[in-house]
Amino acid sequence: MRIVINHLTRMQPGFVCVAGIDPATGRHVRPVLRDRIGVEMLEPNGGPFDMAVEVELGRARPHPSPPEVEDCLIDPSVVRKLREMPAEEFWRLLSDAAKQTLIGVFGVALCRHGNTCVIEPGSGGASLGCLVPQAPPLLEVYVEDYRGQPKQRIRCHVRDLNGEWFLPVTDFRLYDADQKTPRHKLVVDLNRRMTAGASAILSVGVTRMMSQDKHWLQVNNLHLSDDPAWRLRPRQNRMAETAGQRRPESSSPLNDEPAFTSRAPWPSRMSEIRKKYPRAYEKWTEDEDARLRAEFAKGAAKSELAALFQRRLSAIRSRLRKLGLLSW
Repeated sequence: MRIVINHLTRMQPGFVCVAGIDPATGRHVRPVLRDRIGVEMLEPNGGPFDMAVEVELGRARPHPSPPEVEDCLIDPSVVRKLREMPAEEFWRLLSDAAKQTLIGVFGVALCRHGNTCVIEPGSGGASLGCLVPQAPPLLEVYVEDYRGQPKQRIRCHVRDLNGEWFLPVTDFRLYDADQKTPRHKLVVDLNRRMTAGASAILSVGVTRMMSQDKHWLQVNNLHLSDDPAWRLRPRQNRMAETAGQRRPESSSPLNDEPAFTSRAPWPSRMSEIRKKYPRAYEKWTEDEDARLRAEFAKGAAKSELAALFQRRLSAIRSRLRKLGLLSW
């Protein structure tokens, strides 16, 4: 199965949600692992995933759970980048997939909830799509209270044919390397370009079940007609800038993208990871879960658990959270 990436969604630090459009069917597909996808699978880190990149997923097994009917289990070791889709071709792909209303994207299971929308668990026929807004979207950075601490978030004023909404924005490219701090200059630049006349298509989605046991609507990514395929910037450009060298000109607003590390091809990167962690990306067994619970209860450090289970530290944290042993 092949997809063209149009969703790069920030998650907890160190993780990312990826989805794309199957060019053969025009349908959205979300590749998933037994654990979450780590940022090491992003192209600037040597992985295959980046915006407007066509990737081969290999044999993907459908794993639907409404509303996340697009989920497909993949083997990360066989995923490979095929090509970077040209901007005009990518814009056509988005345009063909886009709808005029959020109901057109998600169906009647999508219900208004204040200034946003939700889908109830177990219902709905889609969790991903593309929207053509009826007016230029407006991004806004605001501060809210989160567990007693101030937290900066990006939201987007969105209008479709049925109304106006104020939606969270989870575009991975709009946050700093900590995946928490908004990149204010990029927000300002996007607003300027949309006000100046650049058309927008929004890749939208609903979250996994979260607060109040609902799936919440969000803007996963913004695509602008003047540069629809803007991608993550490799570390080399940041290094050149630091050294005082002139950086290549680009119309992309991501001239401010955070540095990444490895540029090794993903298969070799995967091989390197498994040399150190032989069980990396393998499915957790019931015996491993039971042993993990027992070792964690004994007070074993997460680094010790990583060595014991031959898995990456991020995988240990993720599994502990899934088992309810760590809070988010």
